[in-house]
Amino acid sequence: MVAPLGQQSSILVIEADDLLAKHVAIDLEEAGYHSVIVASGSAGLQQMAEIQPALIVVDRVAGEESGFSLCRRLRVLGCNIPILVFIPRDTVEDRVACLESGADDYFIKPYRTEGFCSWSICICNRLLLRLSN
Repeated sequence: MVAPLGQQSSILVIEADDLLAKHVAIDLEEAGYHSVIVASGSAGLQQMAEIQPALIVVDRVAGEESGFSLCRRLRVLGCNIPILVFIPRDTVEDRVACLESGADDYFIKPYRTEGFCSWSICICNRLLLRLSN
């Protein structure tokens, strides 16, 4: 697979679980993306300003704050970068909370390589369509 936004595209991953973060980074690299992995929301905000990622992936628990709280904060700051949230349970309440927080979509754990990479590319393609219209 090739990153839809070009070889320079970066994906910012905010994930406190080191093992999951490593798996995500490897999978994104194989899909043609450069990934930047951080373990907390505050580090994510700093990196977002520096790298201008094509996509932000955040865990529901993003270090010291919830992923939902981080999504709300990003949207209040005017961030229009697509956000994908990892959620551990497939409950209606979690899905609604995720979307109401400002996330563009969610990905249900457990993490699966094929689904995640396809989902990421789909979200980036949706953004490209919005921007071109």
